[in-house]
Amino acid sequence: MLLAFDIGNSGISFAVIDITTEPAEFIAQSRIASFPCRSADEYVLLIRDILSLHNISTDCITDCAISSVVPHLTDVISDASRHFTGHPPLVISPGVRTGLNIRVDSQTQLGADIVSNTVAALTLTDAPCVIVDVGTATTIAAIDCDRTLIGAIICPGLKVAANALSDAASLLSASELAVPTSVIGKNTRDAVNSGVIYGHVYMIDGFVRELRSQLQDESCDKKLSLIATGGLAERVLPCCKNKFRIIPALTLLGVAEIFRRNR
Repeated sequence: MLLAFDIGNSGISFAVIDITTEPAEFIAQSRIASFPCRSADEYVLLIRDILSLHNISTDCITDCAISSVVPHLTDVISDASRHFTGHPPLVISPGVRTGLNIRVDSQTQLGADIVSNTVAALTLTDAPCVIVDVGTATTIAAIDCDRTLIGAIICPGLKVAANALSDAASLLSASELAVPTSVIGKNTRDAVNSGVIYGHVYMIDGFVRELRSQLQDESCDKKLSLIATGGLAERVLPCCKNKFRIIPALTLLGVAEIFRRNR
């Protein structure tokens, strides 16, 4: 069994995955908060306890693989994973075989989450494709008709935008993000939520419209596939005019597939 990790800025998702099946089968999945001061031993105990709740023994774990955008936590989780397997994990980074065609200025600057999402999406749908990941940051990856990852767009996430607004404007206190009933807010809370959430909706729809015009040119008559993931995807994307296929575990699926290609 593979223990796959998706380390983000807000938390760590992990899953025990049977990669001998096609498609890979999720045996158990969970998410924990990430604390920079937590040690590798603490993560070992926490992961073991969570898996025991699912009646899964860590003895079944033979390999680990990691997608991370938090370098410090990469090292900590790598140390924790050695406890389960006795050998280093596969860390998705430049030089790891992904099977992707990538055309960007510097692959060292390309996030492992974007790479994992793209690998997973291309096993589920055809190109051209746009992948939206709505988390701490909202990332939009573009894959052309030749199945080449040609670049990405990185935007402030919902909570980042809301917190920045609250910090900069004294009269606009932070509130729970919720979709307002109307675009025009009748009170401060609804006005802020409209600006943050519908602003995000129109931003995503606008980018999709522009990317569709670039990815579907005269040489490509295929329909543009729209895939989405991320902890806040369900909050925003149902309001978009463009309809996305939302896959919460997309990054972990990509981690499992990349591990399989390097096995």
